[in-house]
Amino acid sequence: MTMIRDIIKRDIGVKIEGVVKVFDRSALASEVREYVVTDKIEDDLKRILDTFTLASETLRRGGVNRDVMGMWVSGFFGSGKSHFAKVLGYLLQNDPLGDGSSENCIDVFTKHLSDTPRGKDVRRRLGEVKLNTQIKTFAFEIKSRQSLTNPNNSIGEILLSEFYRHIGLSENFVVARIERHLQQRKLLDKLAEAYEASYGVPWGSPGGRDDLMTVRRRLAEILPKIDATEYPSEREAKNALTDMFHHEKITAEGLADELVAWVDAQKPVGGKVQHLVFVIDEMGTFIGDSQDRISELNSLAEMIGNKGKGKVWLIVTSQQDLEKVVDRTNFQPALVGRLNARFELKPHLISDEINKVVSERILKKHPSEEAPLRALYAKHEGHIAQLADLKASRRLDMATERSFVDAYPFLPHQIRLAQDIFEALSGFRISGGVRSMIAVVMETL
Repeated sequence: MTMIRDIIKRDIGVKIEGVVKVFDRSALASEVREYVVTDKIEDDLKRILDTFTLASETLRRGGVNRDVMGMWVSGFFGSGKSHFAKVLGYLLQNDPLGDGSSENCIDVFTKHLSDTPRGKDVRRRLGEVKLNTQIKTFAFEIKSRQSLTNPNNSIGEILLSEFYRHIGLSENFVVARIERHLQQRKLLDKLAEAYEASYGVPWGSPGGRDDLMTVRRRLAEILPKIDATEYPSEREAKNALTDMFHHEKITAEGLADELVAWVDAQKPVGGKVQHLVFVIDEMGTFIGDSQDRISELNSLAEMIGNKGKGKVWLIVTSQQDLEKVVDRTNFQPALVGRLNARFELKPHLISDEINKVVSERILKKHPSEEAPLRALYAKHEGHIAQLADLKASRRLDMATERSFVDAYPFLPHQIRLAQDIFEALSGFRISGGVRSMIAVVMETL
């Protein structure tokens, strides 16, 4: 008797994570290799890459760009929005996949594109990204980076903390700004050496710069030894540190200036254009119904767009589209248009091609096993048609030989209907294992 595991090419004993973690680089290779590009996604990619490469080329030629900077990726749990945002972010960075092969993200991803004019356009734009840009992508899930001791962290605080963390500095923005100042004067290595020599712990360790109980006092003792010009005495160093820790602020304008200054300080080779891309997962959930947070996002978007002119990009995800999030917060109607203009790219992930995603990623059959399935369909075609003839509020696709083979051991309409159920329940608490149809199908197998 032929078993289901013998028919399907994938090893169904190997688990696929139902929820994509945008910050997890260890899973990136499989997530890019197994990505299924539907017609809708290819459309979205064309629009995004057309806009991005136009902005990048304008910068390369020294032209004046629009205030373009944002993409708002929406879709319910399991729609693939986090997967899409993660893959897009790392496509732009185009690092090696890190799975032992010599292939980069773009090399692998272009194999998934269609041979239509649209697919060829996307390939061409990705070729331009590869040839003309140097991009750093910093990805994180905003809620998980919120401080447990300060649940009222602002978007700006978390964004700046992640930026510093990714460039190797302290997550505390005051300490990180001291590090950057010393780094620019080529004194940061000297600080690290003196700190470890004096206190027996590495500067970059949890017991060093991240120990806020001791770092201020120790910095006051160390800074005069390595930077007597700025800090002539321990007392003056202590006073300066007290001012910084008590009065240092994060403003939208200051944050934008820091990010743009970092981009401008990079030295891309071969006439390439430097960009900085943040992938921020679940921004809509983090905003909730907070008018303060949507107002802050608006200010950040305006400043990053105005000062960056396409150098810095935010790719954010949300269960709801931008308009619905704005409505939920009762945001000032006069400012809605400005926020919409900043996030002018708004791909919305839908379930219309969920059958294709599931059949390609999980249910793809061994070629030798397709003939017996076609024979099974021919033998029971009438009965299968009856099973698929459901009274529904919308028309379900008819079962055909091809769709039967692709969906087996399910019937094609079962996958669509299950996805509809989870979409309808998107406002309720559902355990992580069933948020995605990928997880549902794997658990069923």
